[in-house]
Amino acid sequence: GQKLSGKLYSQEDTDLLATVAGQAAIAIENSQLYEKARNLSNTDELTGLANRRHFQTILQREAAQAQRFQSYFALMMIDIDHFKQYNDTRGHLKGDVVLRQVSSLLLHNTRGIDLVARFGGEEFVLLLPKTNNHGARAAAEKLRSCISQAEFEGAAESQPLGKLTISIGISVYPDDSKDVFELLDLAGLDVSTPVME
Repeated sequence: GQKLSGKLYSQEDTDLLATVAGQAAIAIENSQLYEKARNLSNTDELTGLANRRHFQTILQREAAQAQRFQSYFALMMIDIDHFKQYNDTRGHLKGDVVLRQVSSLLLHNTRGIDLVARFGGEEFVLLLPKTNNHGARAAAEKLRSCISQAEFEGAAESQPLGKLTISIGISVYPDDSKDVFELLDLAGLDVSTPVME
């Protein structure tokens, strides 16, 4: 019979396995880096929300779906009122804290299927699938109320109403338009006045 050596693997086998393992580790690390880079390219660095570019990609997809299934959705443009005044009074670092706080409140007071994004500066945009004008107005009122009741450091001294408020514009597909850019424009133009309490 054949005599088996006590060595199961030759040095060449061991070297080959080490090389393959090394390449696998590099491939895993590369995929993790790619995923991280993809997430960063879709995310606003300050707030962690979706960024404008990612939002527009998802919006185009939602519009195609809504057209295909004869469905509807709403858009909301949200502005923090007198934010420049807050920044001038309290400083930009405190302003960043407010942007993060508002982002968190928007996320926690919307549904899991809604997409909340930072559009730029103190402007946010929300995509609300399967939402009509009535639903969007109810959601907007809820958001306006929760921001108005929240405590923001320095708002009492810097804001005209003594508290931070937001203004919200709404547009609905397909009632207001079937064009996504026009919908964004309409939501931006239809800015409601803040609720006075």
